[in-house]
Amino acid sequence: KVYPEEVETFATAINRLSHLIDPNILFTSSMAKDWFQANRAGINARLKQDEQKTMVKRVLKKLTPSNNLKEVFFNMIRIAHADKEYHKTEHELIKEASMVWNIPYDRRLT
Repeated sequence: KVYPEEVETFATAINRLSHLIDPNILFTSSMAKDWFQANRAGINARLKQDEQKTMVKRVLKKLTPSNNLKEVFFNMIRIAHADKEYHKTEHELIKEASMVWNIPYDRRLT
């Protein structure tokens, strides 16, 4: 289940990250929410078809060359906590990103 707080935090994060990547990019929170709604079913379907851990690791490795990994990482944590519940699957994704991107992470600090 996806909570509205998580979608709102996702939209805010995308807006923030787009400005870091290129200040000339116009990617509004509304556009991010629309993208999420349009792509959610397809992503879920792919996660069910592929081995989920393999797909997640592949996507994380594709992002590795980015200069903004720490900002992406901390926004992942913000999104995970937006609904005031930190689910096991969210923790596993963040832990995997921490390992792939070599960003220290201690769950006790979140």
